[in-house]
Amino acid sequence: YALLAGGTDERCSLGLRPPLGPCVWEAFVTLSGLPRDTSRELSKLEPCAERLGQLAQAVQALLRLRCHNRARERRRTRHFLADWAPLQELADDLDGQLQRAGLLQPGVQPYGIWVLVQTLQTVRRFLLLGFELELYHHCELQMVFWYSECLCDLRLQLHAVCQKAAGVQATGVAAAAASGKKEKPGKKKNRGAEKGPQRPPVAGSPATRQEVLLCLATREVCSGLVTLLSLLQRLQFAPGPDLEFTHLSRRFEQRFGFLATLSRPAPLRVEQFREQREALARQSSDEIVQTALTAFKAAKSAVDQALHAPDGGPSPDEKAELTSLARVSVANSVLVASALKAPPPAGSRVATFSFATHPHFPLVKLEAAKPPAGGA
Repeated sequence: YALLAGGTDERCSLGLRPPLGPCVWEAFVTLSGLPRDTSRELSKLEPCAERLGQLAQAVQALLRLRCHNRARERRRTRHFLADWAPLQELADDLDGQLQRAGLLQPGVQPYGIWVLVQTLQTVRRFLLLGFELELYHHCELQMVFWYSECLCDLRLQLHAVCQKAAGVQATGVAAAAASGKKEKPGKKKNRGAEKGPQRPPVAGSPATRQEVLLCLATREVCSGLVTLLSLLQRLQFAPGPDLEFTHLSRRFEQRFGFLATLSRPAPLRVEQFREQREALARQSSDEIVQTALTAFKAAKSAVDQALHAPDGGPSPDEKAELTSLARVSVANSVLVASALKAPPPAGSRVATFSFATHPHFPLVKLEAAKPPAGGA
């Protein structure tokens, strides 16, 4: 981050920083999976070059933001997202212009998707920093994990959209090239020159696919924790989100209200969270236990898939992150299977949350509840 933001271990080294424009363009092309011919055509257009300059400035501001300490970074991220929000509309408008000009196939939105992916990563980091700074009360854990799960799910959907769009664009480019070539009359065809079947385009690099698998594991861990917390609240082992003096709607607004400045992704409403809680409340305890176990098992499976990816393994930091997620998944699934399939009486236990294994996702433990003060 320090290198890209303009500082290195040498003084007065600003001129040594690589220009961010080409770096952002390469990241954009890699994520979208656009054919190289298409990307070269787009890079020559003035509107694309202008938008690239704006994105490079915003990315530089984001990298500088990551150089602050965690508290200052989280505080300034609110203002950064407000400044970043107009780029989403500009990117979407540029995609529409390129589609109308015939340079992009209908439904292919590389600029808008790239900006949206950066937005999702920034919002997720903002929410996760709250755990590191110990800002969340236990009654808020469920809604934070639920919001994080929704963000991860949207990121996975965007990857599928990118993959589909890359195929659509490649098919359109190949069809245009084939229609532009006409065989000269009387010229014998050279069968040896015929090309074999083309490999389907791939959106993203091996690092992108590692990120997607990590996002999948994170989504399943969040889903398992949301379900587990619902069961703990039903058994009166953990506090619910509605407290006596601060209701759920007020806490939800305090935690996520600033996201209303974003056009995409659309901010989630407290009514949606209530619907999720009501859906879990309609399930039996056995169904909730099975749902939690399934989610934690899926998270462990995603971790194993990422650790043994055929096109390149994770980086050391990603491997440590994946290993921690696996430990959280296994430990919480053991708790669910051993202590909650046949739970103790309601109110007889107190749930504790330990973030020693992972800074963002806790290990849940049950301790005997203390008798009320003044009791017999």
